[in-house]
Amino acid sequence: MESAKIKGLLFVSIDANEHFASFSRTCPCCCQRRVEVSGPDGGKVKVIQFYHRYVFAHISGPQVNIVLDIEPVRPGEDECAAALRLLGRLRRIYGPRFFDGISADAWYAKGPFLRAIDKLGWLWIVVLKREDMKSMRRPSN
Repeated sequence: MESAKIKGLLFVSIDANEHFASFSRTCPCCCQRRVEVSGPDGGKVKVIQFYHRYVFAHISGPQVNIVLDIEPVRPGEDECAAALRLLGRLRRIYGPRFFDGISADAWYAKGPFLRAIDKLGWLWIVVLKREDMKSMRRPSN
């Protein structure tokens, strides 16, 4: 685990991923969304799509890549709610000092989520992404 540390601190990364989507198959745990598809006449129509999404907690480094746990996103909730359930469970299982902080992408950069991480006693790092990285370059003189 030492190789996965950043300046001596161990961070658990959290992110969500979708693993199932269907227009016809469903179960009580499926989330739903309306998506636009091409209809039989070639026109666009909105239909309900059923899907499953999970939040993963993992430790990654050059010599280790371990999934600690996963939590399903329940119908009608967002990733943050599932992530907080997952992190609460990790704290109960591994204790408050197994890792030092959480790293997440910009989607999690919301006040209530970050305040909850603070209350759990962990540091946090949010990775911000830009679609147009060219705008990040310094202008040439």
